[in-house]
Amino acid sequence: MSPFVCPTKLPNIWTAFPTTPDKTPLLHACLLRRSCNAGEILTQRTYRGGLSPARLRRVKEFVYAKMEDELSLSELAQSVGLSIAHLSEMFRKSMGETPHQFVLRLRVERAKEMLRSAESRVLDVAIACGFKTQQHFARVFRQLCGTSPTEYRIEFQGHVVPRAPETYFQESNCR
Repeated sequence: MSPFVCPTKLPNIWTAFPTTPDKTPLLHACLLRRSCNAGEILTQRTYRGGLSPARLRRVKEFVYAKMEDELSLSELAQSVGLSIAHLSEMFRKSMGETPHQFVLRLRVERAKEMLRSAESRVLDVAIACGFKTQQHFARVFRQLCGTSPTEYRIEFQGHVVPRAPETYFQESNCR
Protein backbone atom coordinates (compact mmCIF):
# COMPACT_ATOMS: atom_id res chain seq x y z
CA MET A 1 0.00 0.00 0.00
CA SER A 2 1.29 3.41 -0.81
CA PRO A 3 1.17 5.96 2.00
CA PHE A 4 -0.78 9.17 1.63
CA VAL A 5 0.21 12.27 3.55
CA CYS A 6 -2.33 14.55 5.12
CA PRO A 7 -2.84 17.36 2.55
CA THR A 8 -2.94 20.08 5.20
CA LYS A 9 0.69 19.37 6.13
CA LEU A 10 2.06 19.32 2.57
CA PRO A 11 3.02 23.04 2.37
CA ASN A 12 5.20 22.72 5.49
CA ILE A 13 6.84 19.54 4.19
CA TRP A 14 7.52 20.90 0.70
CA THR A 15 9.38 23.94 2.00
CA ALA A 16 11.72 21.77 4.05
CA PHE A 17 13.28 19.96 1.03
CA PRO A 18 16.70 20.85 -0.35
CA THR A 19 16.68 22.24 -3.89
CA THR A 20 18.59 19.51 -5.70
CA PRO A 21 17.74 18.34 -9.24
CA ASP A 22 16.98 14.77 -8.11
CA LYS A 23 14.60 15.27 -5.16
CA THR A 24 12.66 12.04 -5.42
CA PRO A 25 14.64 9.85 -2.98
CA LEU A 26 14.90 12.70 -0.51
CA LEU A 27 11.25 13.50 -0.91
CA HIS A 28 10.13 9.99 0.05
CA ALA A 29 12.54 9.78 2.96
CA CYS A 30 11.52 13.18 4.29
CA LEU A 31 7.83 12.47 3.89
CA LEU A 32 8.08 9.19 5.73
CA ARG A 33 10.30 10.58 8.47
CA ARG A 34 8.21 13.68 9.09
CA SER A 35 4.89 11.89 8.75
CA CYS A 36 5.84 8.95 10.94
CA ASN A 37 7.03 11.30 13.63
CA ALA A 38 3.80 13.28 13.48
CA GLY A 39 1.68 10.15 12.98
CA GLU A 40 0.10 11.53 9.83
CA ILE A 41 0.50 8.76 7.26
CA LEU A 42 -2.87 7.84 5.89
CA THR A 43 -3.06 4.46 4.18
CA GLN A 44 -5.78 2.93 2.06
CA ARG A 45 -7.94 0.74 4.26
CA THR A 46 -9.62 -2.41 3.14
CA TYR A 47 -11.57 -2.53 6.41
CA ARG A 48 -14.90 -0.80 5.92
CA GLY A 49 -16.07 -1.01 9.49
CA GLY A 50 -19.37 -2.26 10.76
CA LEU A 51 -20.40 -5.00 13.09
CA SER A 52 -18.43 -8.20 13.44
CA PRO A 53 -20.05 -11.19 11.73
CA ALA A 54 -20.97 -12.70 15.10
CA ARG A 55 -22.69 -9.53 16.33
CA LEU A 56 -24.46 -9.06 13.01
CA ARG A 57 -25.73 -12.64 13.20
CA ARG A 58 -26.98 -12.06 16.77
CA VAL A 59 -28.85 -8.92 15.72
CA LYS A 60 -30.46 -10.73 12.77
CA GLU A 61 -31.46 -13.69 14.95
CA PHE A 62 -32.95 -11.31 17.51
CA VAL A 63 -34.95 -9.51 14.83
CA TYR A 64 -36.22 -12.77 13.32
CA ALA A 65 -37.24 -14.08 16.75
CA LYS A 66 -39.08 -10.92 17.80
CA MET A 67 -40.33 -9.70 14.43
CA GLU A 68 -44.01 -9.76 15.39
CA ASP A 69 -43.34 -7.97 18.68
CA GLU A 70 -42.47 -4.34 19.22
CA LEU A 71 -38.71 -3.94 18.74
CA SER A 72 -36.69 -1.07 20.09
CA LEU A 73 -33.16 0.04 19.31
CA SER A 74 -32.27 -0.28 22.97
CA GLU A 75 -33.26 -3.98 22.93
CA LEU A 76 -31.21 -4.58 19.78
CA ALA A 77 -28.23 -2.74 21.22
CA GLN A 78 -28.51 -4.60 24.50
CA SER A 79 -28.61 -7.95 22.69
CA VAL A 80 -25.11 -7.34 21.30
CA GLY A 81 -23.70 -5.24 24.15
CA LEU A 82 -23.40 -1.91 22.32
CA SER A 83 -24.80 1.56 22.83
CA ILE A 84 -27.74 2.61 20.67
CA ALA A 85 -25.71 5.17 18.71
CA HIS A 86 -22.83 2.77 18.11
CA LEU A 87 -25.16 -0.04 17.02
CA SER A 88 -26.98 2.27 14.59
CA GLU A 89 -23.76 3.48 13.00
CA MET A 90 -22.11 0.06 12.77
CA PHE A 91 -25.27 -1.65 11.53
CA ARG A 92 -25.62 0.91 8.74
CA LYS A 93 -22.00 0.34 7.73
CA SER A 94 -22.54 -3.43 7.69
CA MET A 95 -25.93 -3.65 6.02
CA GLY A 96 -26.27 -0.40 4.07
CA GLU A 97 -29.52 0.42 5.84
CA THR A 98 -30.60 1.47 9.30
CA PRO A 99 -31.85 -1.12 11.80
CA HIS A 100 -35.38 0.29 11.42
CA GLN A 101 -35.29 -0.05 7.63
CA PHE A 102 -33.97 -3.60 8.02
CA VAL A 103 -36.82 -4.57 10.36
CA LEU A 104 -39.44 -3.01 8.08
CA ARG A 105 -38.02 -4.77 5.03
CA LEU A 106 -38.06 -8.16 6.82
CA ARG A 107 -41.62 -7.59 8.00
CA VAL A 108 -42.75 -6.76 4.46
CA GLU A 109 -40.99 -9.84 3.06
CA ARG A 110 -42.77 -12.00 5.63
CA ALA A 111 -46.06 -10.28 4.78
CA LYS A 112 -45.54 -11.00 1.08
CA GLU A 113 -45.12 -14.70 1.88
CA MET A 114 -48.27 -14.68 3.99
CA LEU A 115 -50.25 -12.81 1.34
CA ARG A 116 -49.18 -15.37 -1.27
CA SER A 117 -49.84 -18.50 0.74
CA ALA A 118 -52.81 -17.87 3.01
CA GLU A 119 -56.30 -16.49 2.67
CA SER A 120 -56.05 -14.44 5.84
CA ARG A 121 -57.22 -10.84 6.02
CA VAL A 122 -54.74 -8.06 5.38
CA LEU A 123 -55.26 -6.86 8.95
CA ASP A 124 -54.29 -10.30 10.30
CA VAL A 125 -51.18 -10.32 8.12
CA ALA A 126 -50.25 -6.84 9.36
CA ILE A 127 -50.61 -7.82 13.01
CA ALA A 128 -48.74 -11.10 12.50
CA CYS A 129 -45.84 -9.20 10.93
CA GLY A 130 -45.51 -6.74 13.80
CA PHE A 131 -47.38 -3.70 12.47
CA LYS A 132 -49.72 -1.95 14.89
CA THR A 133 -52.27 -0.83 12.31
CA GLN A 134 -53.34 -1.87 8.86
CA GLN A 135 -52.79 1.70 7.63
CA HIS A 136 -49.16 1.72 8.71
CA PHE A 137 -48.65 -1.70 7.14
CA ALA A 138 -50.22 -0.58 3.86
CA ARG A 139 -48.12 2.61 3.77
CA VAL A 140 -44.83 0.78 4.38
CA PHE A 141 -45.80 -2.02 1.97
CA ARG A 142 -46.59 0.51 -0.78
CA GLN A 143 -43.29 2.36 -0.18
CA LEU A 144 -41.24 -0.81 -0.47
CA CYS A 145 -43.21 -2.75 -3.09
CA GLY A 146 -44.90 -0.05 -5.14
CA THR A 147 -48.36 -1.56 -4.64
CA SER A 148 -50.83 -2.06 -1.83
CA PRO A 149 -51.06 -5.41 -0.01
CA THR A 150 -54.49 -6.10 -1.51
CA GLU A 151 -53.29 -5.30 -5.04
CA TYR A 152 -50.25 -7.49 -4.46
CA ARG A 153 -52.46 -10.41 -3.43
CA ILE A 154 -54.74 -9.95 -6.45
CA GLU A 155 -51.78 -9.71 -8.84
CA PHE A 156 -50.18 -12.80 -7.36
CA GLN A 157 -53.39 -14.84 -7.48
CA GLY A 158 -53.95 -13.78 -11.10
CA HIS A 159 -50.68 -15.34 -12.19
CA VAL A 160 -50.87 -19.09 -12.59
CA VAL A 161 -47.50 -20.70 -12.18
CA PRO A 162 -46.94 -23.17 -15.06
CA ARG A 163 -45.91 -26.65 -14.10
CA ALA A 164 -42.49 -27.92 -15.08
CA PRO A 165 -42.27 -30.32 -18.07
CA GLU A 166 -40.94 -33.08 -15.79
CA THR A 167 -44.24 -33.02 -13.91
CA TYR A 168 -46.22 -33.62 -17.08
CA PHE A 169 -43.90 -36.47 -18.01
CA GLN A 170 -44.19 -38.15 -14.61
CA GLU A 171 -47.98 -37.88 -14.56
CA SER A 172 -48.37 -39.31 -18.06
CA ASN A 173 -46.26 -42.35 -17.11
CA CYS A 174 -48.38 -43.06 -14.04
CA ARG A 175 -51.62 -43.39 -16.01
